[in-house]
Amino acid sequence: MRAPVLLLGLLLGLLACGSPKSDAVRYAEALGEAADFEGARSLCAGITDVGLRGDCKVGAMERHSVLDEAECDGVQSDLWRDECRFLLAERQRASGDLTLAIDTCNRTRFARKCAWHLVQDEAQASVDEAPAVAEARIAPFLISRPVPDAALQFWIIRFREQAAAGQQLDERVCDEVVDRQTCVEGFFRHLATVLDALGRARLERVCAKDGDALATTGGEPAWVEGPLARAAESRWVRAHCPAP
Repeated sequence: MRAPVLLLGLLLGLLACGSPKSDAVRYAEALGEAADFEGARSLCAGITDVGLRGDCKVGAMERHSVLDEAECDGVQSDLWRDECRFLLAERQRASGDLTLAIDTCNRTRFARKCAWHLVQDEAQASVDEAPAVAEARIAPFLISRPVPDAALQFWIIRFREQAAAGQQLDERVCDEVVDRQTCVEGFFRHLATVLDALGRARLERVCAKDGDALATTGGEPAWVEGPLARAAESRWVRAHCPAP
């Protein structure tokens, strides 16, 4: 009686080996084992679930740094087709073609969010640059405008990133750029954000700093004293601190 049992077990094993791959297996192999994009794309194409198939192809394109937008056109899921272009735009910008990246963002339902990420990337890359050099990074966003406030967002992010890097902010950088007004507004916005955070954490302590720096970094004032900084601090104190 043992021989038929062993034979049945062997037969079932052979059938299992020859059974089609599951979507999960194809997904894992495409993103974890495929040696090149062509192999990954082929595995993704065999996935039956449309959403997972789109997820798989987008992930494969990301993994293999694919820059061909035509590959996004073949994604059947509307959501994943837009996500494909979102991520493609970031790779295009990283490869040096910011204008193309912005145009790619314009062809997604996430146009503003997509382009805002590009603004963020440019601002982060400019942290150690001279102000006039940094300002030049804004120009491509002014031609194609999925982010109409790109210049303002750029300066807000740049001031934030510089502060996070331990740099003491200096309002005089705005005197070195063409669009001084937007730079100044970005400076005011950043200071207000910092002071709002400090006020939520310890309002009484901040309001008690009569004549002292309201915000510090490493024990030093977070920004150089100047007319803009004083105006921003005075405005915040009037709005948030009890009258003496």
